[in-house]
Order: sequence, then structure tokens, then C-alpha cells
Amino acid sequence: MRFGATLAFLLVLAARAAQAERLVDNAEMCSYAPDDIAQYELGSELTNTGFHTIEYHCEWEPAMALSLGQDSTQSRAGYCEEPGFLEPSLFVLRTFTFEPDVAYLYQSGSDTPTEFRPCP
Repeated sequence: MRFGATLAFLLVLAARAAQAERLVDNAEMCSYAPDDIAQYELGSELTNTGFHTIEYHCEWEPAMALSLGQDSTQSRAGYCEEPGFLEPSLFVLRTFTFEPDVAYLYQSGSDTPTEFRPCP
């Protein structure tokens, strides 16, 4: 019984290690608290349901897994919004085993992905 509980605990720790806690497109944001809106003037923070800046945000459903270090491609339909503006969009999130600290977010209408990295 005790072995089973220990094994379950270790599996949970391994799963948490694979999940990124906080992904940003500018490392300076890591020195700010996640709910401090001032950080968003520096860049974007990626969550499993979208990314956010100070007056611009994009959302999608269902949530995407933010697992780094795995070969994964996920796509979702969603929208982007800023004051007075709303546009539908398609998002693709790609991660790779050979780049374990990068998540690439592609958005329809753009040829270049945004690179998100975990805070140390």
C-alpha cells in the first residue's frame, strides 16, 4: 500500500515537471507576479486557454496542454480581442523534444510563430 502511494506521488511530480508553470515571450516578465497587470507591458503570457497582454488577448477552446519537451501539435479555433476589435482566429501550438524549453504559437494571418519559454 505504501509503495503504491509513493509511486503515485512520484508520477504526479513527473507530470508537473512536464507541465510548464508559466510561459512568457519576454523573460523580463518573470520578475513580476502573475496577477500584476504591469508585467503585460513587457510582452505576453501564454495560458492553456489563450495569451494576454495589457489591452489585447486571444482565447480558444478547449484548453491546450502546455507540455514542453514533447513532440506535440495542437490546434484550436478562437478569437482575439482588444477595445473595439474582435477577430476570429486559428491557433496552433507546437512543442518538440529537441527544444524542451520552447513552445511555438502560430496564429492565422502570421507567418512567424511567437516563442514562449518558461520562467526559471
